[in-house]
Amino acid sequence: SEPDGGMHPTSGPTTFIWGTNVSVEETQTAFQDFFDEFIDPDHPTGDRPFYHAYLERLLENDDFAVNLDCSHIRSYDTRLYSKLLHFPQEVVPIADLAVHELYLRLHPDSDGEELGGKRFTVRCFKLGREDRLRDLDPNDINKLVSIRGMVTRTSSVVPDLYMAYFECTACCTPQEVFI
Repeated sequence: SEPDGGMHPTSGPTTFIWGTNVSVEETQTAFQDFFDEFIDPDHPTGDRPFYHAYLERLLENDDFAVNLDCSHIRSYDTRLYSKLLHFPQEVVPIADLAVHELYLRLHPDSDGEELGGKRFTVRCFKLGREDRLRDLDPNDINKLVSIRGMVTRTSSVVPDLYMAYFECTACCTPQEVFI
């Protein structure tokens, strides 16, 4: 086994994000390798890697939300999958950057300006484990989790809140709710 877990060696010392075992360089290289090499047997794309063809379909539709099937990552690189689950705030932006760099590599004559200032954002699904809301505990804070359930009842409790503001962390879409 390689000391760096099979990642490409980097020149010089490896730096980690504080409080994690996430190296930006190694994680970015792992995502680049994944996007360049993953072939989905369920959705053949000829001799092209799955995410190369998927990115081209997104561009045809002027869509910048990359739906990242985490079962693909789990089958390709369990170490990268584990980092994604345990440190999503650090790893998802690295995946966003890797997708943008993939776009620049697939379109070498482009400088990215024809995207109109838009950036690719990764949205993860199929984590492999679905929890019920009641099964969550403090160990799940700051981790990527998947919740499955249905709203069966609501209460008539009137909150002291007059206005709430929500913003999607992936695409920054705002939503104001007046109560």
